[in-house]
Amino acid sequence: DLYVGDDVFLKTDGAVLSLGDGDDVKITHDGSTGGKLSSAGDFFIDGAAAVDVNAAAAAGLAGTTLVLSASSGAATIAATAASSFSTSDGAITVNGKTGLNLQEDGVDIVAIDTSRNLTVANAAAINIDGSGAIAVESSGGAITVGGDNVNQNISIGTAGARTLVALGNASATETQIEGTLVDVNW
Repeated sequence: DLYVGDDVFLKTDGAVLSLGDGDDVKITHDGSTGGKLSSAGDFFIDGAAAVDVNAAAAAGLAGTTLVLSASSGAATIAATAASSFSTSDGAITVNGKTGLNLQEDGVDIVAIDTSRNLTVANAAAINIDGSGAIAVESSGGAITVGGDNVNQNISIGTAGARTLVALGNASATETQIEGTLVDVNW
C-alpha cells in the first residue's frame, strides 16, 4: 500500500497511472494537454451525491449502446443552446411509463397520457402537409372538427382547383348540413 498525504505528480508527457493486476484501468496523459480514462471491462462512476462531468468544450459519450439510468428520481439533460438528437440508422424512441410530454419553454405542446390520448395545446398553428395521402380515421368513435365552443370558421378545400370535395358516400344513411344560411354555388 502507498499512502500519500498530498499531491502526486507524474511529470512526463504520456504518463500512465495503471490500476489492477492486469493494468485493467488506466489514466493516461495524451502527450499534450488532455487525458484518457480507459477500462478493460465495465467502468462505474458511483457517487453518494451528484456526479458532475464538466468540460469547457464538447463532452462526448460513445459506445455500442449508451444507457442513462436514474434508479430513483428523474434524469434531466439540459442545455443552454439549441440541441439535437439524431441517429444515423433506425428510429429514435422515447418511452414514458405514465405518458409523454413535449414542451417548449416549460409549457406542454404535445401530451400523450396513459390511455394514449394525444393532446396538442398551446400551439399557435398546426400545419399538416404530406407528400402522400393524409387520412384521419377513428375505429373507436366519431371524428369531430370544430366541436369546441369557439366561434371560428371551418374551411375545407378553399384554395386550389379541387376536382372533388366529398361529404358522405353512397352507403351513408344521412349527410347533414346545418346553418342559418346554407349557400351552394355551382
